[in-house]
Amino acid sequence: RYDGRRAVVKVIYPDIRKNMRADLANARVACKKIVAIMDMPLKDTIDVIMNEFCDNFPKELDFTNELRFLQKFRGICEKRKLPVVAPAPFVHLSSPEILTLELLKGKTISSLADAAKRDEGLRKRAYKAVGDVARAVGETMFTEKFFHADTHPGNLMLLDDGSAGLIDFGQCVEVSDDHRRPDVYLQHGRHVAAIGFTALLLRHVAVRRRHRRAGSAQDAPRGAAPQPESHAGPDQRAQRPRSPRRSSPTWPLHRRDPSPRTNRVAAAA
Repeated sequence: RYDGRRAVVKVIYPDIRKNMRADLANARVACKKIVAIMDMPLKDTIDVIMNEFCDNFPKELDFTNELRFLQKFRGICEKRKLPVVAPAPFVHLSSPEILTLELLKGKTISSLADAAKRDEGLRKRAYKAVGDVARAVGETMFTEKFFHADTHPGNLMLLDDGSAGLIDFGQCVEVSDDHRRPDVYLQHGRHVAAIGFTALLLRHVAVRRRHRRAGSAQDAPRGAAPQPESHAGPDQRAQRPRSPRRSSPTWPLHRRDPSPRTNRVAAAA
């Protein structure tokens, strides 16, 4: 506790910077090998992703950046009355290697996935919190040229008072005047879309599970014990009926070699 409030202390280990540089160099080499083995038209995409990792990950190892981003986001939320809470920092207890923050009382969206399936009220509050964060990130992007770029469910919170919380400001984007183009906003807009997509995906998975359980209950004889999972052989599995795949002009994206994958990998190696 500090000043009557519970605090969170983030610390960077002494050797983490050196280890991360080595890990990123190894990851870049591994990506080149993987692209050669896969023989798929993804080289440019993987190169862009690796370049972004190498540019942005080291910035997370300097807590002065995160502290500045956090203060900027809190100022924007206060100015624009955005319904999102970010933790208050203890500036005099922070440094490039240490960041001290106020502890937000609540739970992350990722930790509520199972409980939300059984509690309709909790699920509605979680969806509202996700929507509030999406609105805040989108508004800061288009009006302030600044946004949180790591909005996965582990960084989104449903606070005890029902409001939305956002944490971990190590990855933020500041769009300069030279980059105020539609293609830049569309490129970085995937972070905002990822929030809504995550919520829809969780809901889709929950609905499919309910339907699968309901179907199993209807098919089983009344009073019968649940059947153990079948471990049928390859021939038996081949005879099972399969649901038809939706036809799409973009499927498959890349025609696969009919030879087994293991042989292809061995040949490429």
